[in-house]
Amino acid sequence: MQYTNELGRKAIHLGSSIFPLVYLFLSRDVMLGILGGLVLLALALESLRHSLSTARAFFQRWLGHLFRDFEHSTLVGATYVALGCFLSVLLFPRLTAVTVMLFLSVSDALASLVGMKFGRARFLDKSLAGSAAFFASALVLALLVLRHAPLAAAVGAAVATIVEALPLRIGRFKLDDNLVIPLASGLAISAVQASPLLSA
Repeated sequence: MQYTNELGRKAIHLGSSIFPLVYLFLSRDVMLGILGGLVLLALALESLRHSLSTARAFFQRWLGHLFRDFEHSTLVGATYVALGCFLSVLLFPRLTAVTVMLFLSVSDALASLVGMKFGRARFLDKSLAGSAAFFASALVLALLVLRHAPLAAAVGAAVATIVEALPLRIGRFKLDDNLVIPLASGLAISAVQASPLLSA
């Protein structure tokens, strides 16, 4: 994908940072209602795109340049972003959910853009520069939100960086990092905070 098209994709990612920011002020139930509605809307649009030729042609004309090749026959990344944010709010305490949604919206976007621009050195099909940008930004964001739990913040940032870099699969099915990043890092943060030894 060309860098200008990737900028468009990541602008959507960065735009999703509105969710963790507004969640600092809204109740969990209200946030779940907003994100649940967005997930349902996204799935309805996906259904139209895959079932109606006119809808498919419309999306291809106006948004096709933002799709990765495999997304023409599967769900697009934005749908997984909405679902990842919804599950984060559903499963984790507020500050943990805010943290992992920031990983997803900010750190993942930075990793992709830095990797495409400066990512000559690669490991596991990911650029080292992109992974470094992901970890650095994730650590700063996590420490800002989880000021009371710096170890949990660092572990969450590290786990998010690792799962973003790994090509995770279940059989032939590739796990989308827009789901894996918030869920894996949220579980890691929760595990550290739940441990009497590590949270002491």
